[in-house]
Amino acid sequence: MKQGQVFEKSVVLPESVEAAFAWHERRGAVERMMPPWQRATVTKRKGTIEDGGEVEFELHFGPLRTPWLARHFGYQKNKQFCDEQVKGPFEKWVHLHRFESLPGRQSRLTDRVDYIPPFSKLLKGYAEKNLKRVFHFRHATLVSDLDFHRRYSQQPKRVLISGASGFVGSQLVPFLTTGGHHVTRLVRKNAKEGEILWDPTKPLTNLAAYEGFDAVINLSGESIAGQKWTVEKKSSILESRVITTRHLADALSRLERKPSIFISTSASGFYGLGNGEQILDESQGDAGRGFLADVCRQWEAAASPARMAGIRVVHPRFGIILDPRGGALGAMLPAFRVGVAGRVGSGDQLMSWIALEDVIRGMLFCIHETSLEGPVNFVSPTPIRNTQFTKTLASVLRRPVGIPAPASFLKHFFGEMAEDLLLDSKRVVPHKLSQARFPFEHTDLQATLAHLLGV
Repeated sequence: MKQGQVFEKSVVLPESVEAAFAWHERRGAVERMMPPWQRATVTKRKGTIEDGGEVEFELHFGPLRTPWLARHFGYQKNKQFCDEQVKGPFEKWVHLHRFESLPGRQSRLTDRVDYIPPFSKLLKGYAEKNLKRVFHFRHATLVSDLDFHRRYSQQPKRVLISGASGFVGSQLVPFLTTGGHHVTRLVRKNAKEGEILWDPTKPLTNLAAYEGFDAVINLSGESIAGQKWTVEKKSSILESRVITTRHLADALSRLERKPSIFISTSASGFYGLGNGEQILDESQGDAGRGFLADVCRQWEAAASPARMAGIRVVHPRFGIILDPRGGALGAMLPAFRVGVAGRVGSGDQLMSWIALEDVIRGMLFCIHETSLEGPVNFVSPTPIRNTQFTKTLASVLRRPVGIPAPASFLKHFFGEMAEDLLLDSKRVVPHKLSQARFPFEHTDLQATLAHLLGV
């Protein structure tokens, strides 16, 4: 019989046993615990963490997909629960989650894993090292989530979200649900429990379905990156934002029980091209020049029906959102991992970035902080030049800095998209969030990338 390994790690949590255990019982806990560098997709659920509950997901290794089916047992309310791999890559995996009460409304979580890795002798060292990375991330995320949710735990909200399956929405939904908020998704087909069917290209007619939500978050919009902006692509980018927002805002304005807030996203592209070193905050009233600036202007204006109906409207102007599961960082990683990526253009352009974790926390912050209204810059307080960003990412990955990408080359292949997204410089600052004392989790780029990539 093969000798199994035991991994054990504990963490002190800033909440009571009851609150910490409840976080794990809620839908979304599995997604919140999945490290961003280790791509995985939940494919099926049955029950909860109580005995007999199951969760199935796929681990992604490049083009390969490995299924993992876990079954729960050993449930003792506010004390422990266990999960065992029924199907998956490990020869054995039994995971005990044990909770203990500590003085001062704190608690301790101990994770104990009894396992036999695949190809046990060959991968023994790798498996142990990876478990350390994974549980360091899991514990850091849990501590941060519990600490952030604590200030709002007595005010659970009913939240309606469009674009819930996208880059931001796929993390926002589990963040909200594990915090005790009730989330309903707007979907285009095959609506299930907790979902409302809609066609964002047409006016909304089933207004009764939209009654009684505390907050509505609009994340809809076609991706602006990855390909040249043809006339057709530009039209699609614009319409997917403006028409959707207009229909949703109009419907909200006609409700009897209106939401208290409508969060309709925008982007730092509002400030336009050619700002150089100028500090850009929300006091700048007019959109800048360029295609994206015009899109953002019309996008924000499309929410006017909700604003005129007395609903508080917030436009998060997203900077470059960093997370390896998608967006700019997800697109960059393959080239950086093989050591061929270098600076873009001159490298002097400023990048106004924000970690995805701060984006989703910022959304909940805006719901509760009633002083926030209108445009709100969602960027970290520490913009960085492209040259330094390139060096930092290469350093975190322990790879050399590769060959620079000349501006002329990028403009030739990507045209206007390259100039707007890759080569332009923007020094955007989060003035409103800072004034409202939003607690940024990630402001140091190197530490942020190390956390996101499990280094």
